[in-house]
Amino acid sequence: MKKKTSTNALCTTLQKELSQYKAQFNYVSKEMQDELLEWVNSGNSVYTNPYAICDERGFPMDYITAVQIAQEMRET
Repeated sequence: MKKKTSTNALCTTLQKELSQYKAQFNYVSKEMQDELLEWVNSGNSVYTNPYAICDERGFPMDYITAVQIAQEMRET
């Protein structure tokens, strides 16, 4: 029972984090919103990314910024 409670707490925390994160952006495409929701629903924070891209301080980059950088890298 304790594991289920901690899982529910994590999901609640991640959903709250997602809501606050999305409010920071003027526009996020439907496709990006769907990808971000899938990322969060898989148990990940919006402040991490699937590419393990880090900022200049060595901390994981947020999801949208990292996805944009990864797309730019593929285009060059």
